[in-house]
This record gives sequence, structure tokens and C-alpha cells, in this order.
Amino acid sequence: QVFSKSLCRDLAPRIECELYLSDKRLHKLIRNCVATVNPALEPAGIATKTVKSLSLGVPVVTSELDGTLDMGYSSESMRVCCPGDAECFANGLAHFADLHETLDPLTAQHFALHTFSFESYGAHLARSLTLSQPG
Repeated sequence: QVFSKSLCRDLAPRIECELYLSDKRLHKLIRNCVATVNPALEPAGIATKTVKSLSLGVPVVTSELDGTLDMGYSSESMRVCCPGDAECFANGLAHFADLHETLDPLTAQHFALHTFSFESYGAHLARSLTLSQPG
């Protein structure tokens, strides 16, 4: 937390930095976003922020290393970039900012509810375990 506090202090006042968020506060912040960004630079599992954003109807700009993509992809509510491609991330944010007034949040919510349901996750996990079996 020392690192987080000093980083937040260095970024102020250009960036609002929160060290701890309740779920209620996090949901409110996400709902007020044009899009959320997950610039994963290393392979990761399912990104909670990606799933949470989509389930709240907020589009996501993420890297192709976001493990959430293994579960599915929605071109209407997601932009996928190569890791470290700042121009792609900027263009993705600009794209969703341009469409902000016309985007239907139900598109992202429907995709998230269908793709990240317990049944879908269970099926994905079963497929992954089957593929990892030798022979």
C-alpha cells in the first residue's frame, strides 16, 4: 500500500486515485465510465474488471493477453489490442467515446451474462481440463 499511496500522490491532480473501493462505489465509478481499460502485459486469467465492466454495460478495451477472451469476445462491447500498443488503446477509448450516447448497455450486459454464467464457465473449465490431459 505504500507504493499505491505514493503513486496516487504523484498522479494527483490529473488522475483520481482510489486505494480501496466498496463494491457499491466501484459499480458507481464503472457505470460513469465511457469504457474501462485492462492493459494486460502478461498472460492472465479471467479479469474481474473485464467481466464486471461488461456486466454493468460498460465496454472494455483490453489486451489480447486478457484471459477473459478465452471465454468469448464481443466486437460491439470490446476492443482487443496487442500488449503495449498505446495507439490501439487510445483508438479503442476514442471509439467508445464517440459511440457513448448511442451504445446500448444491454449489448454488453447480455454478452456478459451469457458468456460468464456459471454454466458457461463450467463448460469452459471442463474443456480446458480435457485439453490439458495427456494423450
